[in-house]
Amino acid sequence: EEKNKHILDSIGHKSGVYAIWVVTQEQAAIKYIGHTDGKTSRQRIRNHFITKHEKTGAQLANVKQAVLAGNRVGLTFVEIEPAELRLYVEVM
Repeated sequence: EEKNKHILDSIGHKSGVYAIWVVTQEQAAIKYIGHTDGKTSRQRIRNHFITKHEKTGAQLANVKQAVLAGNRVGLTFVEIEPAELRLYVEVM
């Protein structure tokens, strides 16, 4: 978590849409698209990459599997204002 603190800090308290990428030797592909509100954005990303609460649909197992297979995993986060539009943008 400490290695990625700057990333978590940069999205903290921001509403937005994010994508989780897996980069193999052949291609880069989006594997998951989600949205978060400003209250939970930092924790939501932590659930995908660091620790997962059993009640969330976080992609931690898939992220771990991709890394163990020798792939790189990335995150793209786009802040959306007003926050209410994040659901609309996610499904576009």
